[in-house]
Amino acid sequence: MLITGILLSGIFSFPGAIAQGNYEKYLKRYSTPDSINPLNININEFLAEDLGALKLAAEMAYRKGEYLEAARLFLYMVNRNTDDSDSYYKIAACYSKLGKLDYAINFLVLAINAGYVDFEMIEAEEAFNVLRINPGTKSRYRELIAYGDKYGEIKYYRVTRLEKCLLFLPPDYDPDKKYPLIIGLHGNASNPYLFSDLWRYIKDEGVIYAVPQSPYTYTTRGGTLTQQYSWSIISRERSLWEIADPLVTGYFVNIAKRISEEYNTGKIILFGFSQGAGFGYAGGIKYHDIFDGLICFGGRLPDPVEYPWFLSSEDLEANSDIKVFIAHGTTDQSIGVSEARKSNRILKKNGYTTRLEIFEGGHYVPGDILKQGIRWILERE
Repeated sequence: MLITGILLSGIFSFPGAIAQGNYEKYLKRYSTPDSINPLNININEFLAEDLGALKLAAEMAYRKGEYLEAARLFLYMVNRNTDDSDSYYKIAACYSKLGKLDYAINFLVLAINAGYVDFEMIEAEEAFNVLRINPGTKSRYRELIAYGDKYGEIKYYRVTRLEKCLLFLPPDYDPDKKYPLIIGLHGNASNPYLFSDLWRYIKDEGVIYAVPQSPYTYTTRGGTLTQQYSWSIISRERSLWEIADPLVTGYFVNIAKRISEEYNTGKIILFGFSQGAGFGYAGGIKYHDIFDGLICFGGRLPDPVEYPWFLSSEDLEANSDIKVFIAHGTTDQSIGVSEARKSNRILKKNGYTTRLEIFEGGHYVPGDILKQGIRWILERE
């Protein structure tokens, strides 16, 4: 059911171009079904896009207070994907920061219509403070919050379920031969299908590659390649993190054991990117008896003081018999390169065998450096 009564009509005439640079040529030109002639179409208007890099740029612009630029990028994303509830929400926050309150309240409605139902987040959002007190928006804002009553209170309970994992075998796989197992942990707001693209770089390395799906789903909807998942429970309640995080690192162990029962595996490497790297550090070090090596790209070592349930000081100090390959881009704007250097220092101080690779680039995994990491961990001592 859509919220219709509090959405004003006629205010969505945005000044200036929504997109800039190369984005203009991709904007949709079909406004209604009647505007489409199936016998005379531009196929480029229907191409699916990977908007991940654009979303990262928009998030960074928002964090830096560049709300106009952030709004421009988020607007482009919802123009391409009308189910992107998170981007609608961010657009509302941008317009609230810019003082465009009619735009802000209406995009907040659109976010809810697209599936954004975290009303606790909406009520806690600092950007919406002005909507709560402004005479022109406060009644509509209260009505919008009241609409959330239909969803009840969110509670979490522990359950057991099967989860998806993509598995890749070497082209010349021989069941009588042992193969190293690489378990790849995708980044936040990504999915195993996107992360499995790295297989093309390592398929000739003589390894088995497993890409599990993280358990927590964002509200954004769409096809398989647009689904977004998180390794961390999507909640601001710290008590839930303390329960959920160890369950996830235990999940890695279960994957490793089950694949090893079915296939002839040798050394097992836990490989993570971004948020996946943080969980990789925690899982690999905690379960050093299962994993022979860690490869961490674009991430950071969890702080044992701040997150002791995730990776304790005792774990960090006692489990140094695992090799750790750390890689990070010099222009990574999501997690600064200083985090890689810091992680490396801490691990070396605790007696770990590490290798640090700093590459020219941003928040991604270069295939050639991934191969270096695999070869380094697998080389004979």
